[in-house]
Amino acid sequence: MVVLKRQKKIVKEDLEDEKPSHSKPEDAYACVIASKGMAPFGKQKKYKSNQSWFKSNAVQYYNASKVVDADEDPQTLLYCHLSGWHPEKYVTAAHIVPKSLQSEESSYLFGVGEAVLSDPRNSITLEKTIELGLGSGLIVLVPVLQEGREETVWKCVVTEKRKRNNMIFQGMSWRDVDGKKLVFLSANRPARRFLYFRFVITYLHCKQAGNVEWVTEVESRGMIWASPGPYLRQSMLLTLARKVSDLYWPEAFYENTTFETADGCPSRSLEEENDLTLSLAVRLRDEKEEVVGQAGAEESEEEGA
Repeated sequence: MVVLKRQKKIVKEDLEDEKPSHSKPEDAYACVIASKGMAPFGKQKKYKSNQSWFKSNAVQYYNASKVVDADEDPQTLLYCHLSGWHPEKYVTAAHIVPKSLQSEESSYLFGVGEAVLSDPRNSITLEKTIELGLGSGLIVLVPVLQEGREETVWKCVVTEKRKRNNMIFQGMSWRDVDGKKLVFLSANRPARRFLYFRFVITYLHCKQAGNVEWVTEVESRGMIWASPGPYLRQSMLLTLARKVSDLYWPEAFYENTTFETADGCPSRSLEEENDLTLSLAVRLRDEKEEVVGQAGAEESEEEGA
């Protein structure tokens, strides 16, 4: 109960996410509470917050596993939300918001006492090369406007258009997933707040890297995120944008996706908030450098193969 109080704001958001998928409010509430039970808290965090545990919960949450009998040799397949079924060794559970950002800074940004990034709502099962693309900012997942439809539809966007013809694996290129809608096998979905923050991270890094084509495309829309909600603390987001990429965001970029105050997570002084934002900016930089280095190493291995 103490944990749920510390997450009061995001429990409300998750309930709103679940309502379109359930006919009864109590079913939506039960689903939200069950997913919180999958995430480790307090003393359990260090013990259970490893990738295999996270992957197992993500697979269960998305119903992303099946066993096939191939010539009387049972084989486990896992589901990628963009490329379908693969042998389990080729699929992983991506952290939408990187696990390295689990901190006081991210909790304050989300407006909660503790933002638990091991929550299965912060996961999506993807083929491993696609997962690396999400982490490096090559792709991003965005909401699609669907008139008359309550449930949010998500699609993949490739941010570096010059790489669209590069192969992900034999038979599939990045062009094949550019604009492709995610197909879910159950009523469960990732949390919109995590997907929005991943979009923000990707946008800031693309702006900083001079990815003019995609950044211009985003900025020309007028409304950059088609699924409004009180996802991130406005004052901290604006400061973060300046620290990461010297960017001053116009109001249209954040007016429907941020909040100013959060019940249970009071605002800090300007000095304290600046310190938290600087620390988060450093975490984002370190995470970006690590993932880009990993992606570069894999590309070199493929070219040398």
